[in-house]
Amino acid sequence: MALQELFVGYEDDIKKLFERIVAESGLSAPPATRIELTDTDNGMLFRSIPSERCVKAEWRGVASLWAMSQAVGRLAPIIFETRRNGSPRVEIRDGSPQELGLNFIGYAKELCVRQKWRWNSYFPKPDRTANSDEKRYCEQFFWKSLEWILRHEVAHIALGHQDSPWSADESRSQEREADLYASRGQKGDDLSDAERPAGAHPDESELALERNAVALGIGLVWVALYENAGGPPSEMYPPVADRLYRSLEEFGLQKDSMTSEILSDFIKAWVDPQSAWPDPSSADATAQRALDEACGRLDDYMRGRNQT
Repeated sequence: MALQELFVGYEDDIKKLFERIVAESGLSAPPATRIELTDTDNGMLFRSIPSERCVKAEWRGVASLWAMSQAVGRLAPIIFETRRNGSPRVEIRDGSPQELGLNFIGYAKELCVRQKWRWNSYFPKPDRTANSDEKRYCEQFFWKSLEWILRHEVAHIALGHQDSPWSADESRSQEREADLYASRGQKGDDLSDAERPAGAHPDESELALERNAVALGIGLVWVALYENAGGPPSEMYPPVADRLYRSLEEFGLQKDSMTSEILSDFIKAWVDPQSAWPDPSSADATAQRALDEACGRLDDYMRGRNQT
C-alpha cells in the first residue's frame, strides 16, 4: 500500500493547516501559495520553491515525521517517570509500548529513504480516529511538529528567499531566518511566567507555549534524523543542535521547562541510549542544563556521522 493511501485521512487536514499558515503569513492574495503532496525520488522531503510560491512535501516526509511523533509520545511518559523516581536509566520491557516507541525511531529513519515496500505490520498504521490517550498524545505531537515544518517552508516564500542560494553561507543564513520566522509564528502570544517558582504548575498560557516548543523540537530532531539518513550536504545547513538552541531561545522557557526535559531525554534515547544520565540530585541540575548537554551530544553524533 502506497504511503499516500495510508495517510488518505490526513491529506485534507494537512492542506487546511497549510492554508491557515499561509493566511497568518499574509500570503493569501494572488498568486496563490500552494502545497503539493508528492511521491517522487526527490531527496528533499519538505522543500520550498519561493519563485513559484509552492511548498512540496513528500509522503515519505509526512510518514517519517508521523513515526517520529509516535516514538516521542510513547517514550516521553516513561522517561519522565523514570527521572522522577531517581532511576539512572529506563527499563524497557519486551512487548511494551515503550519498546514500540524505541523501534519507531528506527522506522522513522527508514521511511526517509524511498523504497518499494509495504508498511511494516509490526507498527500500527496511521489512524485519525485514535481512541486512547496515548494515541491522541502522539497525534498531537505530529500535527504540531508538522505545523512548525510547514511554517519554516512558508517562511522562505514570505521572506523572499531565493530558490537556490548562491553559497553555503547564504543558504545557512536563509535557514536561520526561516527557523526564526517559523518559531515566532508557532509561539504566538503565549509567554512563560518568570515569577513562577521552580516546580510549580504552569498556567494555561505557559502550557500552550510548552506544547508548541516541544513540537518545534520534535520537528528539528526529525530534521537531524533525516540528515543522518543521508539528506542534503550538511555545509548547506546550520548544525541542527545550533538550530534547536536558537529556535527555542525565542520561546523564553523557564529552567524547569517540560520541553527541555522531553527533548533532552528523547535526543539521548536516539543518539546515546546506553549512557547513564547525570545525577539529577546535583545542585545545578536543571531541565535547561539537561537540554544543553543533549544538544552537545546531538552535535557530536551528527559530526561523527558526517565524517564517516
